[in-house]
Amino acid sequence: MVKISVIIPVYNAEKFIEKGINSILNSTYKDFELILVNDGSKDKSLEILKKYEKKYPKIIKVFTQNNQGVGAARNLGIKNVSGKYIFFLDSDDWIEPDYLFKLYRDIKENDIVISGFKSYNIDDSLLFTENAKNNPWTKFKYSAIGGKMFSSSLILENNILFKNFKICEDAYFLFECYSKTSKISISKSSGYCWLKNPTSVTHTLNTRKSNSVFDVLKCIDANIDCSNFDKKLLSYFYLKSIVLDILLAINDFSTDVLVKRFEDSISWYKQFLKKNNLKFKTVYLKYETLKINFIVNTFVIFYKFKILFVLIVLLKKGKVRIE
Repeated sequence: MVKISVIIPVYNAEKFIEKGINSILNSTYKDFELILVNDGSKDKSLEILKKYEKKYPKIIKVFTQNNQGVGAARNLGIKNVSGKYIFFLDSDDWIEPDYLFKLYRDIKENDIVISGFKSYNIDDSLLFTENAKNNPWTKFKYSAIGGKMFSSSLILENNILFKNFKICEDAYFLFECYSKTSKISISKSSGYCWLKNPTSVTHTLNTRKSNSVFDVLKCIDANIDCSNFDKKLLSYFYLKSIVLDILLAINDFSTDVLVKRFEDSISWYKQFLKKNNLKFKTVYLKYETLKINFIVNTFVIFYKFKILFVLIVLLKKGKVRIE
């Protein structure tokens, strides 16, 4: 076994953090270090972290910084790793006991391993289990940092760090990683336990107003060399993400603002398609679910018929929100 560096960014997580820390400590994989980064918490989070550091000084390191966001907290963790592999855990999530071992087993000689996950409600009831499939869409489908492990050399030698986005910073980080390696494996494990937390950053109105999914897509396209990506899969990811951006904000902005937001995004998307000799049309992706294909193509059809505002009004009346 080799050392795994587990990084947990912590901000006002006193209600959840002990469960996550304990899940790492109870892991059947024992060669790890746990790096806890307090991001200017105003509750008792730092007190809890210090308690664990005092009890387990050989394996737990606590760092603290003024509140700068989850990306900056993870970056501080990255700069202090000593393990061969890096694993990120969010402060309100946890892992099953054998999960780290399975990631270690499945990464083999690769730089990244991607697993599935289990989604839990706030009362710890299981909502669903998502198993990662061994197909080329998987690295696009799972755009959150959770449920993956990375070789430290990939991240450190290429100086890959999280950018200062309020949401979707995970996608940018992952795409930068994917641009530097094709050595990616898939794990059959789904031992990452993701909490559907209504108080998380994604659910905060100020966060959605200060940063959109579309902002991140533009930065990916402008700054990351995606020449080794399948362009059809990348284009579907962009289109799906543009739709998701509208759905996440459906109850936060007026119909006119949302229509303008989608039209601006599609205008940029069409330019991307033109550069890659692709056409703007409805697309059925066999690797994606029927539901996602239906939602994405519904937006395309309503846009093409210039009645997008009708769809937005219907969605707003139904108070639709996709998490």
